[in-house]
Amino acid sequence: MSVSRDRSILRCTFEAQRKVIAENLIGFSERERRDVHLDGLPCVWLDYSWQSPEGPMYQVNVMRVVGDILVSFTFTSARPLSDAQRDLFRRMLESYVAPSPPTHESRRD
Repeated sequence: MSVSRDRSILRCTFEAQRKVIAENLIGFSERERRDVHLDGLPCVWLDYSWQSPEGPMYQVNVMRVVGDILVSFTFTSARPLSDAQRDLFRRMLESYVAPSPPTHESRRD
């Protein structure tokens, strides 16, 4: 599992990020998209596959946009994900607690 947090110059949206993923991953195929909640806030669960140079890749990516920051949790496997693996990823996500937004005094750009 990987976790990333990227600041976007432009206001980030799920649809914009999905488009970037689809355009940059060879053979991208969306398997499932659904709304979920992460620490009580809305997110998008995106389950997809694509063809890497090493072979097929299967990923679940849970994305949350906060202002101009995209927080992304990605679970990757070289084999199709089982229901048990998806459930494990879901349980790991349920343990996530979002950090408090920075105050004006603590914010560093």
